[in-house]
Amino acid sequence: MSDPQTGTGIILPKSDDNWKQEAQAYKQRITEAAKKPAAPAAAQGLPTPTVASLVAEFANQALLCLGLSPDPSGKRFLGLAQAQHHIQKIELLLTITMFKRGDRDATTLSKADMDLIITTHKELMGRISFVINEIRQQGKAEQFGISPA
Repeated sequence: MSDPQTGTGIILPKSDDNWKQEAQAYKQRITEAAKKPAAPAAAQGLPTPTVASLVAEFANQALLCLGLSPDPSGKRFLGLAQAQHHIQKIELLLTITMFKRGDRDATTLSKADMDLIITTHKELMGRISFVINEIRQQGKAEQFGISPA
């Protein structure tokens, strides 16, 4: 269907007022929505963030990169540098919490949270050592940039 006024296949609106009103109404809805406070994570179906959930997130990513846990598609891969990166995030968390424990005015983590961080870090360091030793035993150290001994 073509517009008889322009002779093209594009039909132009008769008035600019309609789209201007719609755009203004849309802008008003966005402005009003921005003024409303965002719903808390729990209201959006997300768990409340905790130290345990943060450590678990880093640990799960490290296990995924070590090939010890499948990705969402069910595949496993080995990314030692990526695994080390996630383990270093736990080390950073450990360093920060140790630093804060020395500061009397700083809020400190519970003993359970500290134990979780330390235990998870030790476990992951053990697992990465195990994977590296397996790679060496299979004679694939050079392929992954690992020293042979």
